[in-house]
Amino acid sequence: MTDARRITYVWLVLSAVTAVTWLLGHAEQGYGRAATTAVALVVLAIAFGKVYLIIRHFMEVRSGPRWLRVFADVWILTLCATIVGIYLW
Repeated sequence: MTDARRITYVWLVLSAVTAVTWLLGHAEQGYGRAATTAVALVVLAIAFGKVYLIIRHFMEVRSGPRWLRVFADVWILTLCATIVGIYLW
């Protein structure tokens, strides 16, 4: 697959996922605290998935050295765990 085609597919996925998170954020309220927490965690998970795709494909980490890919992955996971932990605390 050419780089241009791959970038186009990633962009389409990012656009579709953005629409899904918008729909989740504007869903009917009143489901209770547990459902609200679940929706927030799903939105956070989607956001970090988007961060991963953007860093890998649009910031060219995908073709960078192995240490950079590992560092970026560890950074994303650490940031995600920290934010989710603070949210649930």
